[in-house]
Amino acid sequence: MNEHVLHTKDLNSSLVFYRSLFDRMPDSLNAFEIVFQLENLRLRILESGTLAKKRVDPFHLKMGKIKMKKVLNKMRRFTRLNQMKEDCEKPEDAFGLMDPDGYKWIIGEYRENVSFEKCYINL
Repeated sequence: MNEHVLHTKDLNSSLVFYRSLFDRMPDSLNAFEIVFQLENLRLRILESGTLAKKRVDPFHLKMGKIKMKKVLNKMRRFTRLNQMKEDCEKPEDAFGLMDPDGYKWIIGEYRENVSFEKCYINL
């Protein structure tokens, strides 16, 4: 199982984003940390005054096309409700997302050439 630790300036924004992305509440939540325990991924999000050095490679959340399209539709609603910038093409096998702190995710089947300029969510 992969464990990833992300740092955020605003735990509330991260909670809203990842709760929408994973379609569930976190397994653990306190004033300074959120933990999501997924099938193949453990994600810890820590609130800190500064962000850690960003990872160059995107994180990957593998899922089938039907679930991927449901996630994309949910994230589109999320962006409209929160007036976030959103500009997505119709994805075939995957799409890219950026969380409120700029961490990149590939959602769907693994592809290295996902364009974050064409499909992203960013505060």
